[in-house]
Amino acid sequence: MEGYLFGANQSYYHTVFDEVKAATYLYLYVSPWLLFFGTLGNILSYIIMHKMSSHVWSTCLYMSVIPMVDLVILYVECGNNWIIRLSKNTINISQFLVVSSNAVCKVYTFLFNFILHLSPWLIVAMLGECMLSVRFTRQTPRLCTREHTRAVILLITVLLICVNIQYFWTYGLTKGSQTYVIALCTYIREWSESFGRTIWPTINNMIGHLLPILVTLVLCLIISLTYVRMVLSPKFRRLQDARNEVLYQQMLDPIAFQEFQGTILAVGFAYLLLISPQLCLIIYRYILFNYQQIKYTMKLDAQLKLFSAICHILRYIFLSIKFAIYYVSSRRFQREFRQIVQIIFKPFTNCTKHKYAVRSSSHVEEKTWQQDDDQTVRLVLDGKKHVTHAIDNSIGFTSHCRGHHMTTDV
Repeated sequence: MEGYLFGANQSYYHTVFDEVKAATYLYLYVSPWLLFFGTLGNILSYIIMHKMSSHVWSTCLYMSVIPMVDLVILYVECGNNWIIRLSKNTINISQFLVVSSNAVCKVYTFLFNFILHLSPWLIVAMLGECMLSVRFTRQTPRLCTREHTRAVILLITVLLICVNIQYFWTYGLTKGSQTYVIALCTYIREWSESFGRTIWPTINNMIGHLLPILVTLVLCLIISLTYVRMVLSPKFRRLQDARNEVLYQQMLDPIAFQEFQGTILAVGFAYLLLISPQLCLIIYRYILFNYQQIKYTMKLDAQLKLFSAICHILRYIFLSIKFAIYYVSSRRFQREFRQIVQIIFKPFTNCTKHKYAVRSSSHVEEKTWQQDDDQTVRLVLDGKKHVTHAIDNSIGFTSHCRGHHMTTDV
């Protein structure tokens, strides 16, 4: 709707309102930094968490899948929005792909909406496992295993595929008309107009935004209250020692385990803080377009565009900053990260040390050769002196002999 609003007045619309300019600048200047740090942080998070899922906690397996899902969303959504603003609305890679064929339209829409739904529900599953570890401390090694984590991820995947499979027969490529010159990948109205206009948008927003935020809020509150009650309990030290003993028996790191409970809680609160504004915007738009309590004007649409841009940027920030949350809240993660940095830069440091060693050894050899040359010169000079002295002595002895011989003859 945003792309075709107000028809011929779009050039005036994009140049007059400051809200539209501010939204464009947000996408244009903030998005590349989020793409850069998000790419670097998510790749490192995947490597470290996948390694730690077998040594620290099975929940790290969720934290190794989430960065890859976030990276796909960043490139497809944030990257495409940045390219659109960078090219001044002339290049839209996603639009170019979905209008290429009817099959691509269906597959692309299904996959992208599936990934959008998968990301928040993985966070919900991660918080659920963290809640179990806090509430049932001694049963943690039995409840939180890699096999259970894989089973939960598979269950979420199957359920979301079943929810989004309808895109294969409700969406399609429509031909151009008098209103739209180009083809569009959109809902096929021949099936049911009420489903495409009301029913599916409501289901989509509930699965993608409302339910994950509500469940995340409940789980964060349960984890926080349970942990506070445990800390204030006089039996806290004894329970903690018993849990650490069980974790040691299962070959797990109890200190890192406790740190990652705080890390997961921090991720949950960051999700609530940075994703909730988008849910508020969706609810406001739903009320505005369905009940029309406020007159819809170009100025209001420009303000909605700015608020939408802020919500998208906040969401992209959440997709990019998980590495920073992991690094700040976990010393084990810091140690693993430093090991990776040392492995990456080890060849360069070895080359530098080798060059310095070669340079130092050549300097020592030059000094040695210089000393040897000085000694050689000194020996040569001393030899010349001895030879000269011997020659002088031989000459004097010869002249002395000749004089003595001459005196005898006389």
